[in-house]
Amino acid sequence: MNVVRARARWLLRSLREHAADPTLRSLRGFGAAYPGGISYTTVSKWETGAIPFGDEQVHAYEELLSVGARRIATVVDSAARLTGDAIGLRPSTLDEASRQERVLSLVEHADSTAPMTSHQWDDLTGLLSGWRYPGLRKRDWELLTIRLGTELYASSGPAWLRRHEALCRLLNHPSGRAIAAATCVRMVRDKTSPVCGDVLLALDATDDPSAAGTVLGQLREPTGADAQRRAAIVCLSKLHSGHFDGGGLYPLAMSAIDLFDVPELQGAVGPIAAELAHRNSKQLPRAVASKLMNAADTLIANENGHDELREVRLPRGLPTDDPMLRTLVDEMLRHADASYRFLAGQWLAASPYGDQVAERIADALRRCDVLRHPISAPVHLEALTILGGAKQRSIVRALVVSPEVPTWVRFRAVRALSHMAGPGSEPVRDLVAHQRAAWQRGPTTTATEAVLNQLAYTAGATGDTALLDVLAGDGMPETVRVGARWWRGHPHLVRNP
Repeated sequence: MNVVRARARWLLRSLREHAADPTLRSLRGFGAAYPGGISYTTVSKWETGAIPFGDEQVHAYEELLSVGARRIATVVDSAARLTGDAIGLRPSTLDEASRQERVLSLVEHADSTAPMTSHQWDDLTGLLSGWRYPGLRKRDWELLTIRLGTELYASSGPAWLRRHEALCRLLNHPSGRAIAAATCVRMVRDKTSPVCGDVLLALDATDDPSAAGTVLGQLREPTGADAQRRAAIVCLSKLHSGHFDGGGLYPLAMSAIDLFDVPELQGAVGPIAAELAHRNSKQLPRAVASKLMNAADTLIANENGHDELREVRLPRGLPTDDPMLRTLVDEMLRHADASYRFLAGQWLAASPYGDQVAERIADALRRCDVLRHPISAPVHLEALTILGGAKQRSIVRALVVSPEVPTWVRFRAVRALSHMAGPGSEPVRDLVAHQRAAWQRGPTTTATEAVLNQLAYTAGATGDTALLDVLAGDGMPETVRVGARWWRGHPHLVRNP
């Protein structure tokens, strides 16, 4: 069974059944409104899998239902890349000359100071991915990778996902992948730039040996904000893909063992330890394998003992008999791999049910047992980073300023708040002063530094120059000062759609 196609069918049907225009909710009404008109039975067959659909049909759904250009298709692209379930939504309708003209025009545009939207990145990399020898220079691949990685850092929501997939296409292109990988590695290692974490997440798309070494290096000695946790996410994906087979397994295992007891990292490195333990690899010394098994047992005990903390009952008004909806909610809160949790959240965010699910998740965050648990708290806030909106801001804002919640929970709350609808910096000024004082008192912690880094991101993304000046000043961790100064040096960088 092609899981991606099944989920795409569910998304198309759900969006149609909840269309703002009542006439589109029925199969007959939708078929009549479809460009050129089609039989209602054809619509039914698309949504039940009796006949396949492609990019043209998805585009028609996006237009008729006003969900945004390539809003559905981008989620499908991302899911197909992660799972390997090909769905083939991007056939090029341009002839060779027209495609070359369009590609060169977009490359020239990217080489200018003009804004480059996520849709333009999607268009450019989509055309490149079907063209083995596009004739681009090394300089072109480098500038595309640098600009795309930089804009990715400042993006949010669907625009972030489109840019992320665009960067993954560059990293997979037969002509440009080596250059793109080398450029991404340089960006990750650049201590003068805060883009490390976002670029790291794209490195699971390449099997380039330098990428595996760089990701492992960030897990052991991170150079950017939240880089360690994101490196753990990518390490798990690369472990599944065989990118660490051989000499990379031992240092990965030792890093997982060393970091497992760090509360803010347990949920990310625990699955690595569990995967390595279950493999029972002969390449690992017996003592290392034993420690991995102990970590895996602890992780399982934490998860089993607190499963009820991650149980979100579907709100009234949602179809309780919809197995796909339940599967996605369960996957978003329970899957051990953060990449799959993120992807489940993207399916829900594109569906008609995201707001209602977000409300229930916010309700769960009012519970102390959820907030203090090292797995449940990050997972719930992770979900709100994707699904949360203006209605949930007050709950998350309260967590940001509360002295009673752990520092690593406040970090996740600040991160969620910076990606949710509404003004982003209004609750953080007092927290900046509080966290700076905590940093100066010592002992310093990774979590405190991570909170301050996320505050710098929030200030930069919302254009709060006064707060950026504070964060760039004395008494702050060097990574925070670097991030704040970087934003001050990029006043033109906005969250382009």
